[in-house]
Amino acid sequence: MKVSPAAIVALCGTCALALLPAVVPPYYAGLMIPFFGYAIALLGFNLLFGYTGQLSFGHAMFLGFGAYVQRSCRACWASNRSSSCCSR
Repeated sequence: MKVSPAAIVALCGTCALALLPAVVPPYYAGLMIPFFGYAIALLGFNLLFGYTGQLSFGHAMFLGFGAYVQRSCRACWASNRSSSCCSR
C-alpha cells in the first residue's frame, strides 16, 4: 500500500497539534481551542458552499442565537447590581 505525501503531511501535522499542550504554556494551548472550533466550522461551510453549492440559513441562525444567548447571559451574570436583568 502506497501512502500519499499529503497523508504523511496530515499525519505529521496532527501529531504536532496533539503534542502542542505539552510544549507551549497553558495560555497559548487554551487560545488554540477557539481556533480549532472555527476551523471545524469553516470546513463544514466549505463542504456546504464549495462542493454542494447549497446555502444554509440554519448555520447563521444557530451562530446568531448562540452569540445572543452568550451575550445575554454574560450581561446578567457578570453584573453585581441589584437591578440586573436576572433579578426579576
